[in-house]
Amino acid sequence: MAFGSASGSSFLGWHWGTPTIQMRVQTGASDVVLADGSVSWDAVMTNALALWNEQMRDSQFVWTVVGPGSPVSFGDRVNSMQLASTIYGDSFGDSVLAVTLTDQSGGNTLETDVIFNTHNTFNSYRESAYAAGTIGSFDIHRIAVHELGHVIGLDHPDDNGQTVDAIMNARVSLLDQLQTDDINGAAALYGAPPGAPAPTGLGRLAQISTRGDVGVGDNVMIGGFIIPGATAKKVIVRAIGPSLGMSGVTATLADPVLELHDGTGATIFSNDDWRGAQEQEIIDTTVPPTNDREAAIVADLPPGGYTAVISGANGGTGVALVEVYDLAPESGELANISTRTRVGVGDSVLIGGFIVLGPQSQKLIVRALGPSLGENGVADALIDPTLDVYNGNGDLFRSNDNYSSSVNDSTISSYGLRPPKYYESALYFESAPGNYTAIVRGLGSSTGVALMEVYAVE
Repeated sequence: MAFGSASGSSFLGWHWGTPTIQMRVQTGASDVVLADGSVSWDAVMTNALALWNEQMRDSQFVWTVVGPGSPVSFGDRVNSMQLASTIYGDSFGDSVLAVTLTDQSGGNTLETDVIFNTHNTFNSYRESAYAAGTIGSFDIHRIAVHELGHVIGLDHPDDNGQTVDAIMNARVSLLDQLQTDDINGAAALYGAPPGAPAPTGLGRLAQISTRGDVGVGDNVMIGGFIIPGATAKKVIVRAIGPSLGMSGVTATLADPVLELHDGTGATIFSNDDWRGAQEQEIIDTTVPPTNDREAAIVADLPPGGYTAVISGANGGTGVALVEVYDLAPESGELANISTRTRVGVGDSVLIGGFIVLGPQSQKLIVRALGPSLGENGVADALIDPTLDVYNGNGDLFRSNDNYSSSVNDSTISSYGLRPPKYYESALYFESAPGNYTAIVRGLGSSTGVALMEVYAVE
């Protein structure tokens, strides 16, 4: 794939005649914090492999991730993905981002290697807003998706007189996902799987959690979530306190009490000490609390809005964790999660965790509200919340204080989610699959009640 060249995608005239395509992924850890939340070059590569798998019936990529070791070698019958400064010792030439080299015989592929040119600067992005070369780094994710198209036997459409939207066109473009032409090419070679998914819009939130300081009155912890659409969702909601001490958290809530409310505000379930009700059902989820004083509820919930309220038994206070696990990810979804609690310092900041299930990405808006809560009658609202988002490695990759300073302010506004007050924070990004943590603090170690929200948007 060459930047600025006039190449593009069709058929190369050969394919894999096996049900699996074995790949060795050996690209390693990234040397920068990746912009889409991916934790390594290896994670980028395996995600690209999984995206092609969604669109093929008769053959599937199967991969092994290995550490640095043997350099890529032609003729060893090992299909490799690596970063290198040469092509088997030869120069890449000018403007080459990556190459795919294939050994084939009689229409069948014997070996293929994908080599990314380390003379370029790479990052990993999502969204068509990325413009190649204009932000200083090339998008290794879309390059990997493109090169893997060559691995399965696709060529460049524009080299063959076609004018189509396709990630297999050689020129780096604003396209960052498989297009209809790419998918049709894969289906022509390997068949389309039954009910093949659309190539976009299927990333999803799962296993949402928030840790914060539980007080009394307005300072209890309040976690909200929405089940959109028309399909019910089976979940387990947990309120964790004592076992946080095993992770070094101090001043934990000794005995959390959990209430689950529906959209009308009515209490539909409550629990104090999880073994007192639904014990076996909770055990069967495989994620029961580890301390008998912690609380949990298993429920089949119809679409709608829900609120989990965590308080301390007998007016107790301390740090607690509220979690919602998706027990049936194959149906329904979770969206638009929020948590309101008092933000302190140290272990008492507001920490929200969420998982994006893939292989497709998910567009997210994360907000931290404070001043506007005061106008809605919440006492001691946090005056100036700051918002940081970390990837699964614990690397900070998004940060905001005061929404108007966000580079995506206009996008946030287009969804109707611009925070009500100037000193509140918001971030928009499209994330790779993985684990994420959002932390809300008070500027200058200030304290007060804040609301953190995570919206899955389309």
